[in-house]
Amino acid sequence: MGSLSERYDIVLSRCERLLNIIEKERALAFSLNDRYKKSDDCIKIIGNTLDSICTKLDVQTKVGVTPPSMPKTLKEVPSFLLCTIPWYWIRRIWYSRHVRQFIFILILCSWALSIGLTLFLARDNAGLLRNRRENSFIKHQSQNLKTDEIRILWTNEAQFYPWRKNLFEITAK
Repeated sequence: MGSLSERYDIVLSRCERLLNIIEKERALAFSLNDRYKKSDDCIKIIGNTLDSICTKLDVQTKVGVTPPSMPKTLKEVPSFLLCTIPWYWIRRIWYSRHVRQFIFILILCSWALSIGLTLFLARDNAGLLRNRRENSFIKHQSQNLKTDEIRILWTNEAQFYPWRKNLFEITAK
């Protein structure tokens, strides 16, 4: 360890380095503050320009959703967290144009799907009803036929299907 003056010089040099660092940080803080003020002014100018454009084009600029106020007592915190905050975000999401368009597209697709399924079921039911009537008619007509003729009629369906169809259409009229 050196003398008192050497220790004093060491402490003084450290203090000077610390003072230089503090001055640099202070200068940096002032420059950042100036940049912030300039950017804030630019943001205000751009915001005013956008507001004037929106008023000329009759575009709704602000949404009617205001952020909820913080609860004042401890008893209000659960209702704030479980009710107020979720409804706030639901309203906020609903006011988004893209979300509403997406929901409209989903509703439109589900409507088209239900119409398509309804038409498919109607066509299928009509075909089943026609086959049921045809089969019941053939069953009624086949009571007079012998068992060999019935077996031939049903085993070689590709050959006898036009005959069955014509027979059903002739007797249905």
